[in-house]
Amino acid sequence: MMDDGRSEARQQAILAVLVAFAVIGGLGGMPLFDRDEGAFSEATREMVSSGNYLMTYLNGEPRYDKPILIYWFQAVSMHIFGVNAFAVRFPSAVAAALWALITYRFTKRHFGAPSAFPAAFMLVAAIQINLIAKAAIADALLNLLLAATMFQAYAYYESARKRDLHLAAVMMALGMLTKGPVAVLIPLGASFIFCWSNKELKRWLHAVFNPAAIAIFLIISAPWYIYAIATQGSAYLDQFWLKHNVKRFTTPLEGHGGSLLYYCFVVPIGLLPYTALLFKALRRTKIYWGAPETRFLLAWFFFVFVFFSLSGTKLHHYVIYGYTPMLILMALELPRVRHPFLLALPALLLMGVLLLLPGTLPWVAGRVNDAFAAQVVSEAGPYFDARYMAGMTIAFIALLGIAFAPRIPIAARLVGMGIIVLLALNCCVGPVVSALQQGPVVEAAAIAKAHDYDVVLWEADNPSFAFYQEKASMVRAPKDGDIVFTKKICLERLEEYETLFERHGLALVRVIHAGEGAAQTVEGMPRNMK
Repeated sequence: MMDDGRSEARQQAILAVLVAFAVIGGLGGMPLFDRDEGAFSEATREMVSSGNYLMTYLNGEPRYDKPILIYWFQAVSMHIFGVNAFAVRFPSAVAAALWALITYRFTKRHFGAPSAFPAAFMLVAAIQINLIAKAAIADALLNLLLAATMFQAYAYYESARKRDLHLAAVMMALGMLTKGPVAVLIPLGASFIFCWSNKELKRWLHAVFNPAAIAIFLIISAPWYIYAIATQGSAYLDQFWLKHNVKRFTTPLEGHGGSLLYYCFVVPIGLLPYTALLFKALRRTKIYWGAPETRFLLAWFFFVFVFFSLSGTKLHHYVIYGYTPMLILMALELPRVRHPFLLALPALLLMGVLLLLPGTLPWVAGRVNDAFAAQVVSEAGPYFDARYMAGMTIAFIALLGIAFAPRIPIAARLVGMGIIVLLALNCCVGPVVSALQQGPVVEAAAIAKAHDYDVVLWEADNPSFAFYQEKASMVRAPKDGDIVFTKKICLERLEEYETLFERHGLALVRVIHAGEGAAQTVEGMPRNMK
């Protein structure tokens, strides 16, 4: 018994180190990515700068996209660590680590410690989750709170303890303050399917309409929403509730549409390098439906998958809300792996694609319709240098070793795959992408900061510019005398300008004479009519 306890303690210590490596490693090493990271971070910076901690503003204009909780956590982090990428990303990393912890505890309780370790590690090592764990956005926090809500809901199902139901209400309310109604929709929808499958809808109704749970939910979540509506009025109702919730489901917003099969392609990619376990788990759906614990997990995953497949707006990270239960099911499949090569095959394919990527750049650049994107791709070649190629080659060879080396325990292969892929992405791929996409933004912002320019963002959706300048930008058409940050392809619409900085399709210019073309969009439509 004592040896078992020491072994488990050692396993938990190893897991803690691996989780910390996965979510903290490289957290501040790359610049913020636009648009989402830049928008969240600049809104938080303006919150701290203004001292208004009740509403968010982006470049001086109200930002209604998301509720308040993630901004509060980012603001606290910014007070501790300063105005930098690490500070605004740190709350997401903490949330991801806690998300792994509660997943470990739930899995250990219901399926045993041997499944708990891989479930928790895969949760932070799967590439799509690892991205949001290191991103200054609301999704890592929301997924932590969704998982906590669902785990407490199942605890209530098992025990009928009111404490578990009340804790679920607390987590749901915090989720409501993080990203809105989705934090309520998913627990209610998934638990409905689960109870319906058990012919226990009456029990579901008693839980959902429990007066104490409703009161707890409203006491925590309602005050801020009441304040937002009272101070912002119909604009908040129209933008947050109608546009960012109702319309996101009914119509494709901001060009983010897709077919019903969209997430059939996203999920296998998002769960790399563990896609082989995904397919093994899906093949056993009928068996898993037969037991309450695994039926609960399937109801959770498939509700998320189907609901967002039916949504008009499709973004790749929406389906992550259902990854927690699927990763637990995937962990249950690990002892059934008989061919280590098949386990490693998805990771090998990923590394192979990334190794061949530099050679495909001329072909890709010639087939990209967007002129700005084509310019960026055409200038990417020098960044895929010897260091990149050496790193990716080493990663590929190391994965081959994991696939074919004898006598390596299957759990060790799983961990090794995750570490190799994360190192390759963080040390080789990430720096190239960030240098191409965000390097010019950071450099131009540094120039603007050094000269204390008042900058106009024109046809450039780069809110991180203001974050790095530490000064809100203006978003409008340029006028004579303005300092403008824009895409290089837009400069032909200005009659006369002086270039202050230009790289990878982005430019910082001083407008000498704007002319009539500056007031037109790319399509020729006046901006105030767009």
